[in-house]
Amino acid sequence: MKETYPKLRKRAKRAGAMIFFLDEAGFQSDPPLGRTYGLKGTTPVVVTSGQRQSINVISAVNACGAFWAATYTGKLNAESFVAFLKNLVLPGIPGEKSLGRRGPQPSG
Repeated sequence: MKETYPKLRKRAKRAGAMIFFLDEAGFQSDPPLGRTYGLKGTTPVVVTSGQRQSINVISAVNACGAFWAATYTGKLNAESFVAFLKNLVLPGIPGEKSLGRRGPQPSG
């Protein structure tokens, strides 16, 4: 990191680009049903809807604080990854090389 990042930062500056660090994660609403309390000698019943919900998020941030995030359902594949990257490109930037949006942004 100490050797690679400074070189990459100089290259990005020459190109008029920004460097982003990207991550993605998934969240599920599964309840923790492993243990619970009940009266001695009776089996406790935990009522659930039986519906499992999940949502995924992908985000990118850079050292200057530019941030972008989007939520999606399903799995992250090449198509959804490229769509996220295309949403990072700001129109009107010479060569469309600079990525990112400033300040808090709505997800989606």
